[in-house]
Amino acid sequence: MVRNMCKPKLWTQQEDQALKVLVQQFGEKKWKIISQNFNSTLNLSRTSKQCRDRWANYLNGYKTNSFTSQEISNMLHYFDVYGSRWAKISRHLKGRTENQIKNFFYSTIRRNVRKFNKFKLENEKIRFSSVKLLENLEIRHILLAEKTISRNEMAMKTLSKEAKEFRDKFSCLKYTVESLKINADEGFDDSFLYDDHSLSYLDDKNLLQSESLIEDHGYENISLPDYTPILEFEFY
Repeated sequence: MVRNMCKPKLWTQQEDQALKVLVQQFGEKKWKIISQNFNSTLNLSRTSKQCRDRWANYLNGYKTNSFTSQEISNMLHYFDVYGSRWAKISRHLKGRTENQIKNFFYSTIRRNVRKFNKFKLENEKIRFSSVKLLENLEIRHILLAEKTISRNEMAMKTLSKEAKEFRDKFSCLKYTVESLKINADEGFDDSFLYDDHSLSYLDDKNLLQSESLIEDHGYENISLPDYTPILEFEFY
Protein backbone atom coordinates (compact mmCIF):
# COMPACT_ATOMS: atom_id res chain seq x y z
CA MET A 1 0.00 0.00 0.00
CA VAL A 2 1.44 3.35 -1.08
CA ARG A 3 1.20 6.13 1.48
CA ASN A 4 -0.16 9.44 0.29
CA MET A 5 2.54 11.77 1.57
CA CYS A 6 1.91 15.51 1.73
CA LYS A 7 4.24 18.09 0.17
CA PRO A 8 4.25 20.95 2.67
CA LYS A 9 5.69 24.43 2.07
CA LEU A 10 6.11 26.24 5.37
CA TRP A 11 7.73 24.54 8.33
CA THR A 12 5.64 24.12 11.48
CA GLN A 13 6.76 24.10 15.11
CA GLN A 14 6.04 20.36 15.24
CA GLU A 15 8.33 19.73 12.27
CA ASP A 16 11.12 21.84 13.77
CA GLN A 17 10.93 19.89 17.02
CA ALA A 18 10.98 16.54 15.18
CA LEU A 19 13.99 17.66 13.13
CA LYS A 20 15.89 18.71 16.26
CA VAL A 21 15.31 15.28 17.83
CA LEU A 22 16.51 13.47 14.70
CA VAL A 23 19.64 15.62 14.39
CA GLN A 24 20.51 14.87 18.01
CA GLN A 25 20.01 11.17 17.27
CA PHE A 26 21.88 10.85 13.94
CA GLY A 27 24.20 13.87 13.91
CA GLU A 28 24.57 16.70 11.36
CA LYS A 29 25.79 14.66 8.37
CA LYS A 30 23.33 11.81 7.76
CA TRP A 31 20.62 13.94 6.14
CA LYS A 32 19.26 11.17 3.94
CA ILE A 33 18.54 8.98 6.98
CA ILE A 34 17.15 11.99 8.86
CA SER A 35 14.75 12.90 6.02
CA GLN A 36 13.56 9.27 5.71
CA ASN A 37 12.78 9.06 9.43
CA PHE A 38 11.28 12.54 9.40
CA ASN A 39 8.89 11.73 6.54
CA SER A 40 7.83 8.35 7.90
CA THR A 41 7.10 9.87 11.33
CA LEU A 42 5.07 12.87 10.13
CA ASN A 43 3.78 11.46 6.84
CA LEU A 44 5.40 14.31 4.92
CA SER A 45 7.71 14.64 1.95
CA ARG A 46 10.74 16.70 2.94
CA THR A 47 13.98 16.14 1.00
CA SER A 48 17.34 15.71 2.67
CA LYS A 49 18.38 19.13 1.32
CA GLN A 50 15.31 20.79 2.85
CA CYS A 51 16.07 19.22 6.23
CA ARG A 52 19.71 20.26 6.07
CA ASP A 53 18.91 23.84 5.02
CA ARG A 54 16.26 24.19 7.72
CA TRP A 55 18.73 23.05 10.34
CA ALA A 56 21.67 25.11 9.06
CA ASN A 57 19.77 28.34 8.44
CA TYR A 58 17.20 28.42 11.25
CA LEU A 59 17.56 25.79 13.97
CA ASN A 60 21.27 25.39 14.61
CA GLY A 61 21.53 27.81 17.50
CA TYR A 62 20.45 30.83 15.42
CA LYS A 63 17.96 33.48 16.43
CA THR A 64 14.47 33.14 15.03
CA ASN A 65 12.91 36.28 16.51
CA SER A 66 12.45 39.58 14.68
CA PHE A 67 15.42 41.83 14.02
CA THR A 68 16.02 44.46 16.67
CA SER A 69 16.59 48.13 15.83
CA GLN A 70 20.27 47.73 16.76
CA GLU A 71 20.64 44.73 14.42
CA ILE A 72 19.02 46.67 11.59
CA SER A 73 21.35 49.61 12.21
CA ASN A 74 24.38 47.29 12.14
CA MET A 75 23.05 45.57 9.04
CA LEU A 76 22.80 48.86 7.14
CA HIS A 77 26.27 49.88 8.29
CA TYR A 78 27.87 46.69 6.98
CA PHE A 79 25.76 46.83 3.82
CA ASP A 80 27.58 50.07 3.02
CA VAL A 81 30.87 48.24 3.58
CA TYR A 82 30.20 44.92 1.80
CA GLY A 83 27.22 45.58 -0.47
CA SER A 84 25.02 42.53 -1.01
CA ARG A 85 27.62 40.02 0.25
CA TRP A 86 25.25 38.64 2.88
CA ALA A 87 27.67 36.03 4.24
CA LYS A 88 30.17 38.74 5.22
CA ILE A 89 27.45 40.85 6.81
CA SER A 90 26.23 37.85 8.84
CA ARG A 91 29.66 37.53 10.48
CA HIS A 92 29.00 40.83 12.25
CA LEU A 93 25.47 39.90 13.37
CA LYS A 94 25.82 37.16 15.94
CA GLY A 95 23.13 34.51 15.69
CA ARG A 96 21.91 35.61 12.25
CA THR A 97 22.40 33.68 9.01
CA GLU A 98 23.02 35.14 5.59
CA ASN A 99 19.59 33.86 4.49
CA GLN A 100 17.87 35.68 7.33
CA ILE A 101 19.61 38.94 6.45
CA LYS A 102 18.93 38.62 2.73
CA ASN A 103 15.27 37.68 3.34
CA PHE A 104 14.86 40.64 5.69
CA PHE A 105 16.21 43.04 3.07
CA TYR A 106 14.04 41.78 0.23
CA SER A 107 10.83 41.28 2.25
CA THR A 108 11.16 44.80 3.68
CA ILE A 109 11.84 46.25 0.23
CA ARG A 110 8.88 44.40 -1.35
CA ARG A 111 6.54 45.65 1.35
CA ASN A 112 7.65 49.27 1.00
CA VAL A 113 7.62 49.20 -2.81
CA ARG A 114 3.96 48.18 -2.69
CA LYS A 115 3.18 50.93 -0.18
CA PHE A 116 5.07 53.63 -2.09
CA ASN A 117 3.73 52.77 -5.56
CA LYS A 118 0.09 52.81 -4.50
CA PHE A 119 -1.96 55.39 -6.48
CA LYS A 120 1.15 56.67 -8.29
CA LEU A 121 1.69 57.20 -12.01
CA GLU A 122 4.15 54.93 -13.79
CA ASN A 123 6.88 57.58 -13.97
CA GLU A 124 6.58 58.16 -10.21
CA LYS A 125 6.93 54.51 -9.15
CA ILE A 126 10.01 52.66 -7.94
CA ARG A 127 10.84 49.47 -9.81
CA PHE A 128 13.30 47.57 -7.67
CA SER A 129 15.80 46.10 -10.12
CA SER A 130 19.06 46.16 -8.15
CA VAL A 131 20.30 46.56 -4.58
CA LYS A 132 22.42 49.40 -5.96
CA LEU A 133 19.28 51.53 -5.66
CA LEU A 134 20.01 51.60 -1.93
CA GLU A 135 23.10 53.68 -2.61
CA ASN A 136 20.79 56.66 -2.95
CA LEU A 137 19.88 57.79 0.58
CA GLU A 138 16.45 59.11 -0.39
CA ILE A 139 15.44 55.83 -2.04
CA ARG A 140 17.02 53.84 0.82
CA HIS A 141 14.90 55.62 3.44
CA ILE A 142 11.79 54.70 1.45
CA LEU A 143 12.65 51.07 0.69
CA LEU A 144 13.93 50.25 4.18
CA ALA A 145 11.31 52.19 6.12
CA GLU A 146 9.99 50.64 9.33
CA LYS A 147 6.85 48.55 9.37
CA THR A 148 5.05 51.11 11.54
CA ILE A 149 4.77 53.62 8.67
CA SER A 150 1.22 53.46 7.32
CA ARG A 151 0.30 52.88 3.69
CA ASN A 152 -1.21 56.36 3.36
CA GLU A 153 1.88 58.01 4.77
CA MET A 154 4.13 56.07 2.39
CA ALA A 155 1.84 56.74 -0.58
CA MET A 156 2.16 60.49 0.03
CA LYS A 157 5.94 60.40 -0.40
CA THR A 158 7.43 61.36 -3.78
CA LEU A 159 10.89 61.17 -5.31
CA SER A 160 12.98 64.23 -6.00
CA LYS A 161 14.38 64.92 -9.47
CA GLU A 162 17.82 63.64 -8.41
CA ALA A 163 16.36 60.41 -6.99
CA LYS A 164 14.39 59.80 -10.20
CA GLU A 165 17.52 60.23 -12.30
CA PHE A 166 19.37 57.77 -10.07
CA ARG A 167 16.43 55.31 -10.27
CA ASP A 168 16.32 55.52 -14.06
CA LYS A 169 19.92 54.33 -14.30
CA PHE A 170 18.74 50.86 -13.30
CA SER A 171 15.31 50.87 -14.95
CA CYS A 172 16.39 49.10 -18.14
CA LEU A 173 19.15 46.82 -19.40
CA LYS A 174 22.12 48.41 -21.08
CA TYR A 175 23.72 46.45 -23.89
CA THR A 176 27.39 46.97 -24.56
CA VAL A 177 29.85 45.51 -27.01
CA GLU A 178 31.31 43.43 -24.18
CA SER A 179 27.89 41.94 -23.38
CA LEU A 180 27.67 40.50 -26.88
CA LYS A 181 30.79 38.42 -26.17
CA ILE A 182 31.99 38.49 -29.79
CA ASN A 183 35.58 37.36 -30.09
CA ALA A 184 37.31 38.57 -33.24
CA ASP A 185 39.86 35.75 -32.98
CA GLU A 186 37.10 33.18 -33.46
CA GLY A 187 36.50 34.36 -37.00
CA PHE A 188 33.32 36.35 -36.54
CA ASP A 189 31.40 36.27 -39.82
CA ASP A 190 30.54 39.83 -40.78
CA SER A 191 29.67 39.06 -44.41
CA PHE A 192 26.06 39.94 -43.76
CA LEU A 193 27.14 43.54 -43.18
CA TYR A 194 28.52 43.95 -46.68
CA ASP A 195 27.11 42.81 -50.02
CA ASP A 196 29.77 42.78 -52.71
CA HIS A 197 27.52 41.18 -55.33
CA SER A 198 27.03 43.26 -58.45
CA LEU A 199 23.72 45.04 -58.71
CA SER A 200 21.30 44.01 -61.50
CA TYR A 201 20.02 47.00 -63.41
CA LEU A 202 16.97 46.95 -65.71
CA ASP A 203 18.21 47.28 -69.27
CA ASP A 204 16.14 47.99 -72.39
CA LYS A 205 15.61 44.28 -73.14
CA ASN A 206 14.28 43.53 -69.66
CA LEU A 207 12.15 46.67 -69.78
CA LEU A 208 10.43 45.55 -73.03
CA GLN A 209 9.77 42.09 -71.54
CA SER A 210 8.25 43.67 -68.45
CA GLU A 211 5.98 45.95 -70.53
CA SER A 212 4.71 43.05 -72.68
CA LEU A 213 4.01 41.03 -69.54
CA ILE A 214 1.83 43.84 -68.19
CA GLU A 215 -0.08 44.13 -71.47
CA ASP A 216 -0.69 40.33 -71.71
CA HIS A 217 -2.29 40.22 -68.30
CA GLY A 218 -4.36 43.37 -68.69
CA TYR A 219 -2.63 45.27 -65.94
CA GLU A 220 -1.99 48.42 -67.92
CA ASN A 221 -5.38 49.96 -67.04
CA ILE A 222 -5.06 49.42 -63.32
CA SER A 223 -4.80 52.72 -61.44
CA LEU A 224 -2.87 52.73 -58.22
CA PRO A 225 -3.72 55.10 -55.36
CA ASP A 226 -1.57 58.14 -54.77
CA TYR A 227 1.37 57.54 -52.50
CA THR A 228 0.96 59.06 -49.07
CA PRO A 229 4.00 58.95 -46.79
CA ILE A 230 3.39 57.74 -43.26
CA LEU A 231 4.38 60.49 -40.87
CA GLU A 232 3.28 58.99 -37.58
CA PHE A 233 2.98 55.55 -36.08
CA GLU A 234 0.59 54.40 -33.42
CA PHE A 235 1.47 51.49 -31.17
CA TYR A 236 -1.14 49.51 -29.33
